[in-house]
Amino acid sequence: MLIFIQEQSQQCIFLIVISIAALCAAVVLCAARLAKARFADVTFATMSTAIVPMGTILGLILGFLTQREWENFDAASRALYQETTQLNQIASASSLLPESSRNRILTGVKEHIRHVLDVEWKLMSAEYASTLYRAPGLAAIKSAIAFEPNTQSERLGQQFILGALSEVATARMNRFRSSQTQVAPIVWASIIVLSILLMIGIALTLSGTFTVAICAVALFAVTVSLPLSIIVSFDRPFSGGVTIAKDPMQELLKYLSQ
Repeated sequence: MLIFIQEQSQQCIFLIVISIAALCAAVVLCAARLAKARFADVTFATMSTAIVPMGTILGLILGFLTQREWENFDAASRALYQETTQLNQIASASSLLPESSRNRILTGVKEHIRHVLDVEWKLMSAEYASTLYRAPGLAAIKSAIAFEPNTQSERLGQQFILGALSEVATARMNRFRSSQTQVAPIVWASIIVLSILLMIGIALTLSGTFTVAICAVALFAVTVSLPLSIIVSFDRPFSGGVTIAKDPMQELLKYLSQ
């Protein structure tokens, strides 16, 4: 269910989340009204002392998750940009090497980009991806620079490409790690349980004036739905509601293929 929601557009995610919250609010309000009629002599207003700490805990969890999801999405985006930039620099620095090595390096760069777009992107989009294996394109580039340089320019180009390869490998690992950093099921369960408990507490506390209870529960449902929509949208940066585009890699591949 969660994966299905995460794969929708941003607008659909918000509509689904707010609809689920509205359904829960309606059920809670009906239950609170029945409880008030059944236990008319009970003073539910005293439950307000429990609402504040529960609301504080829920607010801290939502705030922490929202910040973490934003930072993780930004880290994934930066990793992809860094990897693309270093690959472009490797292709440019290959002009300092002999023609045979230069052609092998350009072929390796294009092979790596195709591997990212066709294979690794699917792995990053999966809920739980398998281990990230060795990239054949990077291995080809490393093999192409394994020669004894004859000139200073070849030596400089070789050293530069070797350093850039290390940066590409680091960015690739960071990109893959960011794609697998998701909210744990126990955290989702905690948010849902706390939200429902708070709805029940608010509805019962204000059950003496049902119109006020409806307004309060509705405001709470909308307030919780907003950060939840953000968390759900950003939870999977390569396949969620807010998705990192393939454009940088695709543009570089198009440029190198000209």
